[in-house]
Amino acid sequence: MDCVEAQRLITAFVNNTIDEDLLSDFLEHIEGCEQCKEEAEVHYIMTVGLLLLDEDTTHAYNLHNEFEKHLKKVKEKILRKKRRILKKKVTFVFMLLLFILLASTGMENIISMEETDIQQEFDKEGK
Repeated sequence: MDCVEAQRLITAFVNNTIDEDLLSDFLEHIEGCEQCKEEAEVHYIMTVGLLLLDEDTTHAYNLHNEFEKHLKKVKEKILRKKRRILKKKVTFVFMLLLFILLASTGMENIISMEETDIQQEFDKEGK
């Protein structure tokens, strides 16, 4: 992702409306691009600051820390999603291997039974 694309996504990121497929690329970009990260932080501080003024709160806020917390929360969300996907893939592969194992064991039993039946028929004809 380049700076122009990242800067287009800042508002969506701050408002938590960014497409999940783009979120990981966006975070990767702003972690490596100080300019875009700074711009995202300024936008975040302005947006959150205006919301806090509208609420007429008398609390003191460290909006830089709030921005860093927001980044951390979003990164954790992405990590949880990746873990869920990995678990699903591992489960699928395990179930597929189990199915193959059971199917092959079943086929061995069928072949073994057929061989026994053939041997019995051969023994009957030989008598």
